[in-house]
Amino acid sequence: MYPLSRRSLLALPFGLFLYVNSLCLPTTAAADSLTITSNPPGAAVELDGILIRVTPLEKSFPGGYFHRTHTALGQRLEHPMVARVSLPGFATREVALTEGPMDWIDLHGRHHGQYWVFKSDHFHVDLETIAGTFTGAVAAVRSSDPVLDLWTLFCPRHFRSSLATARS
Repeated sequence: MYPLSRRSLLALPFGLFLYVNSLCLPTTAAADSLTITSNPPGAAVELDGILIRVTPLEKSFPGGYFHRTHTALGQRLEHPMVARVSLPGFATREVALTEGPMDWIDLHGRHHGQYWVFKSDHFHVDLETIAGTFTGAVAAVRSSDPVLDLWTLFCPRHFRSSLATARS
């Protein structure tokens, strides 16, 4: 066996320290991607009211947003998330991306708040034209038309007459 030099003797505890710490420290969750597509493509996507990009959209989020984190240091989504997909000439759609809330409880039974997770890593939105979704009619009242008096329709006559005499 070869004799160890003083330098290698100093490096041995440091290497052992790094190895033990790598086993003890939890690794951070890898980022996962959320994909939102639409038909037709090119629709604007807002997440929680903030314009992100147009479809097709691929955005990275922490792994704890897609599943329950396995460590206390993992990131979690602490609010529900809604995507709003819009395109001129098409009806705007809102899609609930998350499910929850779920309770975050540690091994000792302590409650650390609530969290939400994405329902899926891919969402597809079919947009309908406004002409295809709107099937009703628009009615407008002209200012020259007589206004229907709801008071006379729903109040009995004897109540109206007793109220009129009480006012005078």
